[in-house]
Amino acid sequence: MLRDSTDPSRLESGIIDYSQAPPNLPALRWGRSKEAEAVREYVAMMRKFGHSRFDAHECGMYVLRRKPWMTATPDRVVGCECCDIPRILVVKCPYSL
Repeated sequence: MLRDSTDPSRLESGIIDYSQAPPNLPALRWGRSKEAEAVREYVAMMRKFGHSRFDAHECGMYVLRRKPWMTATPDRVVGCECCDIPRILVVKCPYSL
């Protein structure tokens, strides 16, 4: 259980032993600026392919209950009425190919 004063970002970093890259790297700025557009395009494509009421929602870290060392930090959770199974979405916006 977390105390009210616990910083969730510090907790997450501690769990996955993660240190962030400098936030002003051109490739990171590019990815952050293009992510929302990429998600919108993906949602539009899935709706075009017939997935009724397809949508994407922001999410946080997922921890497997029985194996708490196994975590995932997807960019979005996606789903639709026709499939009725939520899925994760990880967005990649390459700075160069």
